[in-house]
This record gives sequence, C-alpha cells and structure tokens, in this order.
Amino acid sequence: MSGADTIAIVGCGAIGSLIAARLAAAGRPVAALARGAHLTAMRAQGLRLTADDGTDTLHRLAVTDRMDRLPDAGVILITLKAHHLAPFALELAERAARGAALVFAQNGIPWWYPRGIPALAGLPPGAVDPEGALSGAMEDLPVMGGVLYMIASLRAPGWVHEVPMQGKRLLVGAADHNQSRAAAVAAALDVPGNPTKVDTEIRRTVWAKLLGNIALNPLCMLTGVPVDRLMADPEAARMVEALMHEAADIAGAAGIPGLQDGIPPRLAAFRERPGVKPSMLQDAELGRAMEIGPILGAPLALAQRLGVPAPLLAQIHALAALRAQTLGPKEP
Repeated sequence: MSGADTIAIVGCGAIGSLIAARLAAAGRPVAALARGAHLTAMRAQGLRLTADDGTDTLHRLAVTDRMDRLPDAGVILITLKAHHLAPFALELAERAARGAALVFAQNGIPWWYPRGIPALAGLPPGAVDPEGALSGAMEDLPVMGGVLYMIASLRAPGWVHEVPMQGKRLLVGAADHNQSRAAAVAAALDVPGNPTKVDTEIRRTVWAKLLGNIALNPLCMLTGVPVDRLMADPEAARMVEALMHEAADIAGAAGIPGLQDGIPPRLAAFRERPGVKPSMLQDAELGRAMEIGPILGAPLALAQRLGVPAPLLAQIHALAALRAQTLGPKEP
C-alpha cells in the first residue's frame, strides 16, 4: 500500500490512533508509525476504537516503527509531540521534497511559527525547534500546520478511547500562507468522526488553543487534579484566567489581537469537563516527557523577545520545568 491516496500518521498515540481509526473506517488507505506495546498489539489484533457514542470497532492498518518502512503517502499527518520530532526531520523533509504534503499538529507554539514573520526573525531556535533540526531540514519546503480539537486516551495497547467533545475538529493551514494544497489535504482527512477544514488563519488558531493549554496543562499537572476539580477551586481558577490573559497579551504583541474576548466563555466551558486530564498530567502520571517547551517555554521566549510582561507564566514555567526534572521520563 503506497501512493498519493495513502495517508500516513506519524505518531500513533491516542490522538493519532483516533484519527487513524476514523480514516480506516471511512475506507482511506492508512499507514501509521507507532512503537512499543501499542505497535505490537495493533500488528497482532488491529486497532480497537471505542467511539464517543460508546460503539466499538476494530480496524486493520499498516503499522511500523521505522520511518523508512512507512509507505509513500500523499498526506503525512505528524501527531508526534514536539520533543519527539527532531530525529524524524531529515526523513520528513525527504518525503516533502518528493511531493508529500506534511501537516504538523502539535500542541503549543510549533517550530514553523516564525516563518515569514520579520518580528520573530532570530528567535532562539530552541524556543520552538530544539537544536534547529526541523527548520534546518525543511528550509523552504512547504509545510502545513494543524490544530486538533479532540480528546482521546489509550486504555490499553491497541485500544483507543474517544472522549465526547463539542466542536471536535482538525483545522489545517499553510505555514507560508500559500493555501493551494490545503483544500485537497483537508478533503483527504475529512471523514465521519474526523471533521477537517481549511484554516486561513492557522496562527490565530494556534494561539486560541494555546490559551487553554498554557493554563490547564501545567496547573493540572502540578496539582495532580483534572480540569473540573482545578476550576472548582477559586484561587486556581483565578490563576487559570490570569495565565490566559498573559498569553493573549503575548499573542497581541505577536500580531494576533483580540483573544481576550474569548476568555470568559472558555472559562465556563472548562468547568464542564468532568474528569478530563490534560496531556501534561497524563504524561506526568506515566513518567513520560512533557510538552514544557512548546506550551510554556516558547510563549515565554516570545514574551521576552517582544517585551511583554508575563510574570505568572515565568513562575509556572519554572515550576513545571523543575517538576519535569524530578519525574525523570521513563521513555527514551
């Protein structure tokens, strides 16, 4: 199985597995890069999906743990977390040079964000791209950003569980503002259960999602409680709101104004998420490396570069980084 119609998922964790299962259910040819027990289980028995309506389905798809064995694909959706991207930079660049459309869907400020923005020229590469691996390998190759609004978890190897969520969707847009390929990519990914649209303001959408992640992820991780319990505490809820306003101020200085207006309804929605654990809390509980850099470090670097005060963000970043050091990730 290979060719222009194939969709490859690089990073078959919870969200990658959910999308892979939805694509397979719709008859799309799908291949996935996975690892460990999850890979072994999918090879042996397929990928089980418990959907948000409670139905169970089983899907067979081509899986591998090696990028060079991943079939050629017209669309490559990269759902790896940002700190896992660098080792794949050269191989992904080679795929793009051969015509594959790359969609990078990571939390936080992505490595491609500074492209074409003079005010961010010279931003320390480590702030958004550890070691500069991705920006160096991709150079002027066309890439797309993706923003995911979905919640899922791996209940066991080979088994992904989708959490009900209003407004779930995948938004894709070109990092260089050339949207000529975005419509075809969105059409390929747009299947039942995985609604996908073109977003011509993908950087604004990156910030809109980050406003929630920048507050909920570290505070839930540091306290060890899910979102609804965090928001039930008045002082914690005030910290969530303050972090969101600091992030909106940074976004405004970076050319994305007006995000403050969306904060009150977001705060109300957070209170309606019983038992939801953000990714940092899940990673901390499993001893995995957390997304400290893209969710906290990169926005803080932008604030410092643009002269925007962000005292609470600086404090939370320091605490989260220390917590990450004390956990010591189990994964390589």
